Amino acid sequence: MTTKPSISVIVPMFNSVDYIERCVNSIIDQSLPSYNFDVIIVDDASIDTSSRIIESLYSKFPNIHLIQHAENKGVAASRNTGILASSSRYLYFLDSDDYIHPDTLLIMYKAIELMPHCQYLYSDYVFVDNNEQKSSQINAKESPIACASLIRKSLFIKLGLYKEMRIGEEKELFSRLNDKNIIKEHIPIALYRYRQHDMGITADFRKRRLYDS
Repeated sequence: MTTKPSISVIVPMFNSVDYIERCVNSIIDQSLPSYNFDVIIVDDASIDTSSRIIESLYSKFPNIHLIQHAENKGVAASRNTGILASSSRYLYFLDSDDYIHPDTLLIMYKAIELMPHCQYLYSDYVFVDNNEQKSSQINAKESPIACASLIRKSLFIKLGLYKEMRIGEEKELFSRLNDKNIIKEHIPIALYRYRQHDMGITADFRKRRLYDS
């Protein structure tokens, strides 16, 4: 009998050849047992070789599912495709140029299982540059992002998924979460690595670099 994974990590991808392998390897290398999660990558009609990189990783981690859009639809639509393809109880969103700490899924899975009232669990994050040098910890309560969150799939079905907007989909989602009084819990640990391609990550980025995992 095949056991369904508890978590689906959903990665929308568009022309991400420079970063997608780092991203997916950070999922594959999680300390959570591999049978407990899968990876759903939604290729939003890339014109580079991103999908070939994903295919090369199948032998390393068979629970990778690659879905390809025939035309570019945007991040919100790609996330929705991943949500609908998932058979897991929880969803974790990761952008294709970002990556996560090796204990991310283990910590967040254990935490949400101990809080049955929680529907939306989110962690702090750090900014990273293209040399993977890190800023100080960013408080996600003060500066929320769509990723770095473990969310019950049933919540997304109830909310009606992302609005398929080209911009502003995160702000629109957060407004619905607040309107519905969704129960959210915060983990004050920087588990998510949010890549900034502009070297001016923060005003004092160079003074506050960290060199952790």
